[in-house]
Amino acid sequence: DDDERAAGEAVDSMTASLLASARAGREERRREARRFGEHAAPDDDDDEASSPYVTREELVEWQRRTLPDLFRCSVSSFVRMILLPPGVSDLRPVRFPTFRSSAEVAPGRAASRPRPGEVLPLTSPALGRNHRGGTRGDGPCLPTTVMNPAVFALASVSSSRFGGGWYRLFSGEEDGWTFLALERAIVGYGGPTLLIIRAADDETGAAATFGAYTATKWERRRDFYGTPDCFLYQLAPELRVCRPLPRVGTRGGHYMYLHSDTNVASCNPARRDDLPRGLGFGGTLSSPRLFVDAGLETVEASHQDSTYELGHLAAPPPPDDPRSRRAHRIESLEVYAVGDAATVIVPGFEERGMRRDVADATLRNARTVDRAAFLGDLREGQGKNFAHRGQVDGRAHGYLKGEDGKTNGL
Repeated sequence: DDDERAAGEAVDSMTASLLASARAGREERRREARRFGEHAAPDDDDDEASSPYVTREELVEWQRRTLPDLFRCSVSSFVRMILLPPGVSDLRPVRFPTFRSSAEVAPGRAASRPRPGEVLPLTSPALGRNHRGGTRGDGPCLPTTVMNPAVFALASVSSSRFGGGWYRLFSGEEDGWTFLALERAIVGYGGPTLLIIRAADDETGAAATFGAYTATKWERRRDFYGTPDCFLYQLAPELRVCRPLPRVGTRGGHYMYLHSDTNVASCNPARRDDLPRGLGFGGTLSSPRLFVDAGLETVEASHQDSTYELGHLAAPPPPDDPRSRRAHRIESLEVYAVGDAATVIVPGFEERGMRRDVADATLRNARTVDRAAFLGDLREGQGKNFAHRGQVDGRAHGYLKGEDGKTNGL
């Protein structure tokens, strides 16, 4: 089922990440040895490179670089996931954060909130299910107590960021595949967010789960913004974390980007621009490192830029063009509010609610002014709505011009 598939995928990705890190370390050691004139037998090099085993030092180095909070999240739990496949009866449940619906904490939705100890049932293509048993209509919908490997992997990257609450702000399948719905969900929310994308390469069929984390709240801008408290990542097929690089002069600092036709400035035709519509991370405006188009149909990803560390994010590129920038078809797209529920998430939803109230009031006032102006023009027969009278070529106060230029009555 979805739970076992998500668990198996997460375990495979962490294992692949560990082995890739070990191989990279061995290759680096071989280069260092050759530089200082030390040579090993070719067969020894091949055996070491292809070995499916890792040393304790390689495990510790991988943990330090990729999952710095792994030990806080329990190494025994990680080892148990690696050694025992999903569904094994003697794999004991481990309590861990359960992802939830934003309806449980968003202001104004108290009637739809579950009773204490229950959750609103959700299913995520990347995270599996947040509940066990039937649906809410069949009885109490209880949160699952089995550790979610994808959540575990991200919490191992940073337990302070991902070890608390997970509340879903947006899901394309649930909220609709429109950029307007995505904007309404994330713009104005005053806390950290996690973007999770599952996409496939139409040419190769290869799929990947990847995304981005940012602690900066989303705003509509015409340029990049944000802080270094962010990173890009891949959950599958291989766990990878691309952290921000130090800024060097004007290089770097392109952390996040959001621009669309709903920007207040772009509603003025005189100020329209050719900037890409969508959301992105890294790279440049003309070629972001990671970019979701405003149609929510494709996501483009490349392997490097000057803002984030090197590494592929989407499905692996073809061997003959490993540095290519490719477009992938989006299969699922979700955004989660993450952090402590009481001190981060609830205030974040309250800020979004206030922003929405202000925007709605502004829209109502604008409609009232437009309606009053229209009625005034209608009564007086003046204004822009009636300025065409007497201005249409070939007509003059109810007469049509003839070929001689003189007006003729109808």
